[in-house]
Amino acid sequence: MPYRWRKFYLKRYTKGIGAALVGFLLVFAPASLATITVAPDSGKGGSISPSSVGGNSTLYYYVGDKTGTGNYIDFTPLDLDQTQDSDAPNLTNEIALQISTDKLFTANAPQRGAIYITAMPDSTKPIPIAGVNGVRCDNGTDGSGGCLAKNQYNNTLNRYYAVAYPSTRSVVTVHFNLNTICADALSAGTQLPNGCTSNTFTQPSGSTPSSMQFKVNIAIAPNQTPTAVPTGTPVDTLSNPVALTFQTDSATFSCPSATALEGVYQPATGSIIFNPRDSQSNPIFTLSRSGNQADISTIVVLGNEGRAANTGSDFLTANDFTVKAVTNTRTTIKNLKDSTNGDPHAYQLAFFIQDQSGVYIVPSPACTLSPVYASFVTGLIDKNKCFIATAAFGSSDSKPVQLFRVFRDEVLLKFRAGEFFVAWYYSWSEGAADWILERPYLRVPLLFGMIPLQAMAWLLLHPLFTLTWFFVGVLVVGLVQVAKARSVSLRGAD
Repeated sequence: MPYRWRKFYLKRYTKGIGAALVGFLLVFAPASLATITVAPDSGKGGSISPSSVGGNSTLYYYVGDKTGTGNYIDFTPLDLDQTQDSDAPNLTNEIALQISTDKLFTANAPQRGAIYITAMPDSTKPIPIAGVNGVRCDNGTDGSGGCLAKNQYNNTLNRYYAVAYPSTRSVVTVHFNLNTICADALSAGTQLPNGCTSNTFTQPSGSTPSSMQFKVNIAIAPNQTPTAVPTGTPVDTLSNPVALTFQTDSATFSCPSATALEGVYQPATGSIIFNPRDSQSNPIFTLSRSGNQADISTIVVLGNEGRAANTGSDFLTANDFTVKAVTNTRTTIKNLKDSTNGDPHAYQLAFFIQDQSGVYIVPSPACTLSPVYASFVTGLIDKNKCFIATAAFGSSDSKPVQLFRVFRDEVLLKFRAGEFFVAWYYSWSEGAADWILERPYLRVPLLFGMIPLQAMAWLLLHPLFTLTWFFVGVLVVGLVQVAKARSVSLRGAD
């Protein structure tokens, strides 16, 4: 009887899990594949804005002649006065977007995949394409290099309105010119895109940026050299437009307070761990923005041993290290010298912000932090005093060390006996940690030895969870014993 029950329920649950998995794939898999990604080519205009997946986001560009006192750029801004024709034979001042899709599609010969772009609010007229993958469209014959739909509009100007898209997950770089988009729409008698003033793109001024919104479509062309953009429902399209915003100024950056800045790092073996968020997960570094200015992209950490960080225009090469840290993520700055009680190595840090347009924003006065040590013992007294745990796990910011720190504060220090224990631990643990650091082979056995301590600390910090599972365990054991007794009784009856 018990065996038949187990077999019945196993078959039933297996079918249920299989049906749920099939349903998940049917519902969610197509949606996950139908995604167009649009990313700026950072080599063209300097934008380092995050890729737009599915649209409804903004790509920022800096187009000013200067960045303001103390700010830097390491790219040549686009000249928005140029047109597609005046820029010939190059693509120097054309926008360059990298486009791809995860949507599965098939183009059977003589068909081919094609990309065309529209400028809002008119989602039907394609914009003229200046080039594809770094090659101008008017440098070859119709269809060469992937330029398609020649002369669909303004047939005396030899413009193209689509580019070839080879296959799913291919990445194609499409070039176009803002002024030419405006002039083409005016000449064709179609609705002017947002951002156009007559036949030119509206230039940004002061703190007022300019913007144009686009939708990207991927469709199946009927042949290799179509004379028009494919009609009918596209294979894939952006669900929402992506905006390109152009600015001539940048936000300002003020250094956080000394107390907040002290919390951005933790020492580790041969490195420091840079954390741009405080204990409440709030960002430590912020920008003062006006209007639609670009937000933070990265935090730049500069550092030298024994001397001030160089914050001049050559900062990328003039420091012992220059690290670009992702805004919301811990970053390990490696290859630093460890400090011991008799051999300190003090580093001096400085901080810049790089916004999504690519501009390095430098605070005035400089945002600096010193001394900073890549070691456990030096600096740990003020950091957390979890000496042995930090020596074992390799960082005072590791999850287990944080667990022990919370256990100390929330459990041990709540009781007189715990206070005595903590004081006794501090009386000898610093020397013990130093001794462990000099013997790296002890770290592995120490890590295994701390597993039970971690489990105990976690359980004591979560008493409701511990009690709940204790009673569940008692209940399960009781039910198992009852089942065994019933099974013995049934066999006796047989």
